[in-house]
Amino acid sequence: RAALVIMDVSLSRSQHEGKPVDGLAITRLLKQDPEARRVPVLLATAHAMKGSREKFLAESGADDYVSKPILSADELIARVRTLMQKGRHAVSPAARR
Repeated sequence: RAALVIMDVSLSRSQHEGKPVDGLAITRLLKQDPEARRVPVLLATAHAMKGSREKFLAESGADDYVSKPILSADELIARVRTLMQKGRHAVSPAARR
């Protein structure tokens, strides 16, 4: 079981059920699944512009967003730790066994 997903927004050449998808679409699919929705998703993209964070989070249902290039490993690690902690609290007690 995954503790965290770092999802690239672009994901060129990715397909689901024969149709092209990007990281936003895949994240929406994950967040629609009752079990997978508990796994935090951190979006990552090099195509960041003003307003991208809010737009991508709203469109995908992801838990957080980071733009590339990632300049601070400490900041990335802190975000990952925070999201993993959130994911642990979202897991049902039955699923923890």
